[in-house]
Amino acid sequence: MLFFSIVGCSQKRTPIDRPTIDKRLISFKNIFLYDVDSVLRLSKRTQDAIFSRRMNAAVDTILFANGEIYVSCISMATGCAEYTGNITYQNDTIRLELINLSGITCPEQNCHRFIYHISNQNNKRYVILKPLKYS
Repeated sequence: MLFFSIVGCSQKRTPIDRPTIDKRLISFKNIFLYDVDSVLRLSKRTQDAIFSRRMNAAVDTILFANGEIYVSCISMATGCAEYTGNITYQNDTIRLELINLSGITCPEQNCHRFIYHISNQNNKRYVILKPLKYS
């Protein structure tokens, strides 16, 4: 058991190329919610919503108001890393992104609430996609 703990929490640091953050991202917040063991004790419906690549009204929020978009989504991410957010646009879609600031990766996964506050001066109703992975 001790061997698993040591191997399971091993970290790997890689150099990071920090992409330019889109200036329409007003702010980003990362809130730790659960470790993976706690997630696995939740209902199947809640687990499916957390692990989904699509936004899910049961755990995620999108609000378009006054030239801004507020997005709050729950997703899994590496537990050892420190993140910031970014966004990319493609036609009528905004893809939420995570950037690993620490350059550390490990097998540990945790559940986080990621909150994106986005400028939307044209009040356009975009399709919002959860982060597929962190970079």
